[in-house]
Amino acid sequence: MSNLRVIQLPKRPETGIVELDQLLHPSRYYDEPADVVRDYRLSLAERRAILSSWASDACAVVSCPMLRAAPFGKQPVEVEMILDALKELDRIEAQYQKWGAVPSAPGSCAASGSEMMQ
Repeated sequence: MSNLRVIQLPKRPETGIVELDQLLHPSRYYDEPADVVRDYRLSLAERRAILSSWASDACAVVSCPMLRAAPFGKQPVEVEMILDALKELDRIEAQYQKWGAVPSAPGSCAASGSEMMQ
């Protein structure tokens, strides 16, 4: 008999810090990029960081560079969907600037509540 042991890795590794896991593995929390845009618990900067990590070349599908397959994701996502989500964040940020408001996550001390009304 061999002393070889098989180590079962978790399906979706966790750091124990939800915010970090969302950035490192967005597909654990979101099925598609538009879900990130709609997550008003996060600041615009956090949403942008999550989408940017999803769009990175590290997630590129070798045989089809226009797809991104995030580690542990349910399915590949088109780069165009990620870019559309980033454009939507730009639109939201422009709206804040028009109103003279500071975008923030609802839980932060700078939150004005207007983001939750969208």
